[in-house]
Amino acid sequence: MKVNLGCGQDVRLGYLNIDLNPFNPEVKKDDFKTLKNSNIENGSVEEIIASNILGFISIHEVPAVISLWKEKMKAGGTLYISNVDYSVLGHAMALEQISTEDLNKMLFTEKGLTALYNLTSMDTLLRHLGFSVESKGYLENSFYIKVSK
Repeated sequence: MKVNLGCGQDVRLGYLNIDLNPFNPEVKKDDFKTLKNSNIENGSVEEIIASNILGFISIHEVPAVISLWKEKMKAGGTLYISNVDYSVLGHAMALEQISTEDLNKMLFTEKGLTALYNLTSMDTLLRHLGFSVESKGYLENSFYIKVSK
């Protein structure tokens, strides 16, 4: 089984696509923080994609949420996380590559945004939770990290 958490309009073929507010009837309505309505058994998932959803998980909840995802994964399963890296945006603002106005729009107009993350903090957390890092890097203003259980 492959799972695409908080998919929004990024509905992927061959995945269980999950979103709290589905736009598509093929998307399962569920909270990616709890997965209570998805009936996903522990140890059954070979791949999880979590793209641009970290900002909706408070800094205090994120270890428990990612641990839940890990419980759902098979041994050797992969978790792919990508998210806006706000330290990159802050640096771009300091170099006047992005305006303060644009950064404020990104930070304060996202409905429900509760926390900011960067690649370094996510790498540290995932290693602490027992994941092995397979690859990581940056794509424009976002980071990505692929880890295995």
